[in-house]
Amino acid sequence: MSEIVFIRNPAKHGDYFIFQIPNKLIKHNIVDPN
Repeated sequence: MSEIVFIRNPAKHGDYFIFQIPNKLIKHNIVDPN
């Protein structure tokens, strides 16, 4: 179980990190969607 959680944690964290970076940029109007 420890191994599964350890593998799942980094994967989820990676997805969140990748999704949060563009979200913050778009929120700050730094990146234009058009």
